[in-house]
Amino acid sequence: MKSICGCLSLSGLVLMIFSPLFGQVGGISGKVVYAKGGVIKAHILGDDTNYIELGPGDFARWSPDGQKVAVKAGNIIYVVNADGSGKIELAADAEGDKNCPLEFHTNGKEVLYIHNRRIMAVNIATKEKRVFVDFVKCSGEIGMAADKNRVVCRDGHILRAIDLDSRNHTVFHKDNCSAAISPDGNLVTHNDNGVPHHLNVYIRKLNASGTQTKPFRRVSHRVMPEEIMGDNHHWSNHNDWITCEGDKNRNGLPYMINIATQKGYVMVNVEGTKYPDLWVDSSR
Repeated sequence: MKSICGCLSLSGLVLMIFSPLFGQVGGISGKVVYAKGGVIKAHILGDDTNYIELGPGDFARWSPDGQKVAVKAGNIIYVVNADGSGKIELAADAEGDKNCPLEFHTNGKEVLYIHNRRIMAVNIATKEKRVFVDFVKCSGEIGMAADKNRVVCRDGHILRAIDLDSRNHTVFHKDNCSAAISPDGNLVTHNDNGVPHHLNVYIRKLNASGTQTKPFRRVSHRVMPEEIMGDNHHWSNHNDWITCEGDKNRNGLPYMINIATQKGYVMVNVEGTKYPDLWVDSSR
């Protein structure tokens, strides 16, 4: 397996994907992508040393099938294959410089981003753009469910859950962050805002019409090894797993938390990561 400065060749990554020695953390197999120092990197879950650099960027999200990564780098939106090949620039009018204003559409054909406080969708094959959500304002933290036509977003510190079929929406928190939605579309998350803040992540259950939420679960960030704080949560493609980054004043590791068992795990032992995203290989 050829390796340069820890970066994997394509053949090396293929070997790792099919090796039982890699990708096993917390009883699951998968891949993690994150930003660090303005560069996007992808790892097999649990492999700290080997990675693929996917290009410049501040935010990255997996495609539903784990084969591509959507990236925001400044005002540019591009998509790239998970092995680093086939980079395609899709848009140059993206806005939002924090709170991950980017998401892969669950149809796998479009990428969602923010422009003029609206959620836009750009088609990967044609580069055609369309307004995806314009009846509420959004500035970042886009999340999309796979099983229901629902999204979440953040506008300042207002967190909204939006049902796209009915065009109903609910504000599930007015002074917080870390909006995310489960793949089944039934649960949303938010961080706390106490002093000190970000000690817990709260999970709320959406009703059938998408107009109200009720408390479901609170998970302490102490479940993460050697951490008491966490931030920038995102739901993986699996209902049980959310991700977050550790407190930057401690080690800034990328974590994943199983909300069913309330156990936390380090995805890869790399400090200073931002906005991690997990793709779970359900076939294994």
